[in-house]
Amino acid sequence: MEPQSVARKDNELRIWMNSNLFSNASTLTRIRCLLDLCDGIDPADGEFTVSALIQVLEKDVDPIVRHEAAFALYKLYNRGQISGEHALEALCNSAQNDSSVVVRHESAESLGFFRFPQAFEVLNQLAYESEPDVAATARISLERLNEN
Repeated sequence: MEPQSVARKDNELRIWMNSNLFSNASTLTRIRCLLDLCDGIDPADGEFTVSALIQVLEKDVDPIVRHEAAFALYKLYNRGQISGEHALEALCNSAQNDSSVVVRHESAESLGFFRFPQAFEVLNQLAYESEPDVAATARISLERLNEN
């Protein structure tokens, strides 16, 4: 692909994300945008997409949108479309610190697919925490990681 067409494609992705994900778009529009990203991305767009998903995971006001961002990070990593290091850090942080149990649960579940020492470490900590749904999810995710 010619450099000019790559730049045009990158710009189109940025415009699409800005109008659907980083605007005053409705919760449903933002969720649909995240689900569209779960259908797959061009690996050349991986780092840009990861940065955008992490921004949503860390800053979106709606916990359901943050939940879907955690799911999208797992999905793209599981498909081999992103490398995972930055996603791993963001998921570890949200699993431990997000104000929403729903987001913490989804982040812990997503970590069950990241075979990195940091994922094991965080999930081991979460397996004994006071929030029962997060603790149960962490134990299941550890089981999944230990199976493979």
